[in-house]
Amino acid sequence: MQVSLADIRFRNAEEVRKWVGNRIASKDEGFSRPGVNKIPERWQEAVANDEQHIETSREREREREGQGQRQRERQKDREKERQRQREGDRKTARP
Repeated sequence: MQVSLADIRFRNAEEVRKWVGNRIASKDEGFSRPGVNKIPERWQEAVANDEQHIETSREREREREGQGQRQRERQKDREKERQRQREGDRKTARP
C-alpha cells in the first residue's frame, strides 16, 4: 500500500475507508494467503517464547537492509582507500 499511497491525499476518514476497501477487494484470493498460512506457525512460536517479543519478517528485512547498506558503505570506503593509495603511488613514482 505504501507505493500506492505516495501521491494520494484523503479529505476525510470515509475516503480512507473506501480506498482501503477497494484496494482489498481488488486483490486476488492468493494475496493474503502467505500471511494467513503463517498464523499457526507464528502462534506456536509465540507460545514457545512465552509470549515474548517475536521478531517480525519486516524487522528481519530491515536488519538485512541495514547490513547490506553497511556492506556497501564499507565497500565504498575500501574503494576510496585504494584510489588514494594509487594516487599516492603515482606521485611517488614520478621523477
